[in-house]
Amino acid sequence: DQPLGVYTLSVSQRARNAPRFGYALIQYDGSAAGASTVDPTAAVISQPAWNDNKFTFDFQNEIKGLYTGSNAIPAVPSSATVNRTFSMLVTQERMNAMASFQAQPSVDSLTVAVGPVGSKPQDFCDSAGNTKPLRWLFGRRTWKYPATPVLSKLYFDIGAEDFTEENLYYAIELGKTYDMVIHNYPACNGVCETHSWHMHGMHFWVLGAGRGEWSGSAAQLAMLNTVDPPMRDTVQTISEGVDNMPFDKTQ
Repeated sequence: DQPLGVYTLSVSQRARNAPRFGYALIQYDGSAAGASTVDPTAAVISQPAWNDNKFTFDFQNEIKGLYTGSNAIPAVPSSATVNRTFSMLVTQERMNAMASFQAQPSVDSLTVAVGPVGSKPQDFCDSAGNTKPLRWLFGRRTWKYPATPVLSKLYFDIGAEDFTEENLYYAIELGKTYDMVIHNYPACNGVCETHSWHMHGMHFWVLGAGRGEWSGSAAQLAMLNTVDPPMRDTVQTISEGVDNMPFDKTQ
C-alpha cells in the first residue's frame, strides 16, 4: 500500500559481530526517474530498538502477496487440494572428537521451543548411544550419515564413492500441490540459528512461520495466512521454529 516513488533502505546487522549497516534504493515501477541522483548513505534513518520476536520471528508473517494488477501471483491452493505433505527436520550432528560439540542441548531451551514430547536432536547424537539414521546432503545427492564425520573423510581425501547413498526419491508430479513444513531444531550442541532455505527452480507460498513445534492442530492452521501469502523461492527458517510452505507443480 506504499505510494509509487523512490525509497531509501537502511539495513543493520546486529548479530555475532559489531553492528554493520547497508544502504540501498528501492524504485517502484511507474515512479519518476532520478533514483541515481539519490545518495542513500546521506539519509538519516533511525534504527528502532532491537526486538527478536518483532524483527526476526514475526517479520516474515507481515509480508503479503500481490494478487491484483499485472504482477499478480497465483491464488494459494486450498488445503483440500494438497496431494502430499513433506515434513523436514533441519538440525546438525556434532563432529566427533570435538569436545566443544559434545554438550547436549539445553533441556530448558528445548522444552520451551518444541515442548516436552516428540523427537529431539539429542535422540540422534552419537554421544547418546542412538543408532537412528541421519542424512547428509551434498552434490544434489543424499547419503546416509557415516560413523566418521563427512568433513573428516573429505579432509583425508576420501571421496563420495566411499559413502553409502540413500536411494529414496520422491516424484514431484506436474499439476499437483505439495505442502512443506520445515522444522529448524537446535543442533546437538544446543545452537540453533535463523537461516535461509532456498528451492531451486520452484516458487512456493509462505503461509506462516513461528517458534515451537508444528503439530497441524486446528489452532495452528487457523494462524496461517491462506488469503494473501507471498510467493517466494527463499524462506527464512526461524530458530527453534517452523515454516509452512505449499507449492504447486505447474512448470
